[in-house]
Amino acid sequence: RSYAALGDVLLRAGEAEQAVVLLREAATEWQEDDRLRFLLALAHARQAQHQETLANVEAYLARHPDDAEAMLVAAHALFAAQAERQVIVSDQTDRDRLAHYVALYVRSGGPHADLVAGWAPPETVPAPR
Repeated sequence: RSYAALGDVLLRAGEAEQAVVLLREAATEWQEDDRLRFLLALAHARQAQHQETLANVEAYLARHPDDAEAMLVAAHALFAAQAERQVIVSDQTDRDRLAHYVALYVRSGGPHADLVAGWAPPETVPAPR
């Protein structure tokens, strides 16, 4: 669909707010289009809207559990929320979710595994591949 392409162009042009409006409408209309959901998560991430980022990327991950890039987006949203002292669910739940996504990403062998491993307590993160 052209909505995904236009949303991607808006994101690349630094127009995250416009991308959110467009992609939210498109993701509501075509709920089965996972690419729209993922792009919407990225648009929210660009605006530091961590709760919305997580809602969308977790919906995407439910259908694409092995997508390392999506794991990274989820981990970053939780890490950034903690750094900004924002609570999404509760302090403990947010820390547990962060540890979960960090561990998944590191185990996936994602290209930023060494960096991401530092976002969670060391005892919760497996060694990078």
